[in-house]
Amino acid sequence: MCSLFIICLSIKILIFITKIINKIQIFLPENISNNNISSIIQVFMAWWFDVGKIFLTALIIFIIVEISEKNTLFAAIMASIPIVSVLSMMMMYQEGQDVSEISQFAKDIVYLIIPSLLLFIVMPWLIETHDWEFYPALLIGLLSTVVGYFIMIQLLEQLSITT
Repeated sequence: MCSLFIICLSIKILIFITKIINKIQIFLPENISNNNISSIIQVFMAWWFDVGKIFLTALIIFIIVEISEKNTLFAAIMASIPIVSVLSMMMMYQEGQDVSEISQFAKDIVYLIIPSLLLFIVMPWLIETHDWEFYPALLIGLLSTVVGYFIMIQLLEQLSITT
């Protein structure tokens, strides 16, 4: 569980660094004007907001891992709450995304819940029925989820359901 936490945190840090690199382009000489003080302040405030998002995500994962050491059912309940989706929508709104885009995001999540369940079906089945080790079973579970996403997206396109 700890290595999964480290992987998730590393991905978040890489995304954060990418955002910083993109935002630094504002400070290139051709973009600097006399009225850029408020722009600079806004960029730094956005950076702190991004740091807060990374910290909050890491904290949620850490809490769930700690709870799982004492009670796996309660940890599963905590993990199954769509807190990441809710926080994502709140952060999207906070960053100024249109509510219609956020609404579409929520509908897209509903369509993708079904293939995401493949991980939680395939991985335990491989471990319990076929005595697989954890990481290979997790990998196959994740791959089955990716294949499930691909199939679901193709199905949605064939049914002319907009996503």
